Amino acid sequence: MFKDSQDIYKSIFTHSQSVMWVYDPQTLGIVEVNDSACCFYGYTREEFCQKNLTDIIVNTEGQIRENIRDILDGKLRYLTHRHRISTGEVRDVEVYTGSFMIDNNDYVCCTIHDITDKLRVEQQNKTILRTCFDGFLMVNIEGRPIFVNESYCNMTGYSREELLQMTISDLEVIESPQETQRHIRRIIETGKDIFATRHKRKDGSIIDVESSANFIKSDNVIFSFIRDITERKRMEEEIMTMNLNLKERIKEEVGKNRLIDQVMYEQSRHIAMGELLMNISHHWRQPLCAIGLILQDIKDAFLHDELSYKYLDNDVAIAMSELKALSDTVDNFRDFYNSDRERRQFNIAGEINRAVALLSGYMRNRGIVIYKTLDETLTIHGLPNEFARAILNILTNAKDILERRNIVNGVINITLQKDDSIGKIIISAMDNGGGISDDIIDKVFDPYFTTKDKTRGTGIGLYMSKVIIERYHNGHILARNINNGWCEFRIEI
Repeated sequence: MFKDSQDIYKSIFTHSQSVMWVYDPQTLGIVEVNDSACCFYGYTREEFCQKNLTDIIVNTEGQIRENIRDILDGKLRYLTHRHRISTGEVRDVEVYTGSFMIDNNDYVCCTIHDITDKLRVEQQNKTILRTCFDGFLMVNIEGRPIFVNESYCNMTGYSREELLQMTISDLEVIESPQETQRHIRRIIETGKDIFATRHKRKDGSIIDVESSANFIKSDNVIFSFIRDITERKRMEEEIMTMNLNLKERIKEEVGKNRLIDQVMYEQSRHIAMGELLMNISHHWRQPLCAIGLILQDIKDAFLHDELSYKYLDNDVAIAMSELKALSDTVDNFRDFYNSDRERRQFNIAGEINRAVALLSGYMRNRGIVIYKTLDETLTIHGLPNEFARAILNILTNAKDILERRNIVNGVINITLQKDDSIGKIIISAMDNGGGISDDIIDKVFDPYFTTKDKTRGTGIGLYMSKVIIERYHNGHILARNINNGWCEFRIEI
């Protein structure tokens, strides 16, 4: 149908990447198509030119002819259609039209763009936004809503039509209209913002919301996902109140526990004083007996005229030696149970030896041997008297086990060394008293737990040792059984 003078336009039409066709508005017949149209619709040029618009456009002929009248009158340049291709599939298209005349006959040229996927995505997005649990609000740069989803309507109690007649300032509680406008400008400048605010509902109630806003520069709009966090805020406030109450309860309980610990501490001191007096009696019995014998010997020598200056001087020297031993014992025990006031650096072996000295007389009388392998150079920062008491409690526990089980040739091995592989000082006290049964080994450090008769044990000695080692010396203490009936109390500092 094209004349030779129009060859250039025919070439452009034929080889355009856009889908193009020409139809006769009177007959509705398709008179010319380009290669892109053949490819898109799946027809050859000859097949295409045997069809009319009703074969392609999914509309009634009346609707088609009504659109054609508007096109010929210049009223319609753009419209959307649904077109059927050769496979029977229906595609959504945009159609740009223009009419022209050849030999006094009108023709219409169409440029067609497939928008099926675009519409599908848009529909999916609309469905997502419409059914989204969070509210969705789109506003222009003046802050007037241009789209809202159903969730936001439900959130605020307004209908979609009511919200589209409002502004953000009508909903905002925290910000003034001027602050809202400044906030909108800031979102436009930065591109996005996440913030918490409060919105008014139609019934006058207030809800706490979290808004995630983004600016779309190409469309000059701001969209926000809005989440109702009223319940979350309420729970946070409840949790905060509970935490405050819990802190008070903890403070009260800590105070009670401190009082209990103090009571147990004093009980432990009194029990330890009993141990002290018992061990003092064992240490003093032999020297006092020796002094008594010396005095009796002096008397006998006097009665039998055998008392000479040399004889008297010898007995006095022996008596003074025994008295010095008693004095040394007093010095050794003195202030042992006084509470330390300040932490200081002290020699570990020295305090272990001091604790062993308290029990040495009793142990010797019971046939219990204590072996020591101590690194005399090791020191720690802490409370020396309290540390020595912890060691004494452990040794006393071992002594009681050996005695209660009638262990012949009872042995206690004490070692002190630095384990460089773990960077800790290790203190080990092992005894051959038969170990601790599996059902109670995890309880031996519990307060008031004891396997002794209630008249002989209170169950606070090992507990206080644990408190002293862990609280005042940043250490750890454990009890474990070793092969062949041995039990170990191990301290790591």
